Amino acid sequence: MTGAGAITHVGQCKPDDVLGVVGLGGVGLAAICAAKSLGVKTIIAIDLLASRIELAKGMGATIGLQSDKDGLDGKDLQTAIKELTPEKLGCTHILDTSPSIAVLDACLEALRNNGTVLQVGVKPVGGKLELDLLQHMVHGRRLVGVIEGDRDPAEALPELVEWCKNGTLPVGQMLKE
Repeated sequence: MTGAGAITHVGQCKPDDVLGVVGLGGVGLAAICAAKSLGVKTIIAIDLLASRIELAKGMGATIGLQSDKDGLDGKDLQTAIKELTPEKLGCTHILDTSPSIAVLDACLEALRNNGTVLQVGVKPVGGKLELDLLQHMVHGRRLVGVIEGDRDPAEALPELVEWCKNGTLPVGQMLKE
């Protein structure tokens, strides 16, 4: 509900959007499935584990980025993400499932103009994000906190059950990892 709702209801992703998904646990994988169901053409799966990236590709991700030291090949995360996007402009949307404030900052920097970070990953209590507010404003960046996909469970759960039945959300595959 959290990952899928963040993509379908909060981010309202469209086919021409460029989506990055950071963290490929159940929430991130559900987001990828939701994006695929919406016809999003560019979906970048980002994780520390190669096995999760391969799983995400099987569920609809079009590009994978292993975000460990070797996978980044000396680049910072935001640069590595931007380089994978069409025209290297960055993502229109990034779903951040991580607990890291540094990753959240990198997600904001990896956005194209007027892009949105959908933050579902719980950060440390009292954690602070330092922003260059002028750059944030000039680039029209948005940071949106999302809880449970901003959906009423009574509405979302029947839809998710249907997605499981018709194969849009392959829960069995998600549980293997």
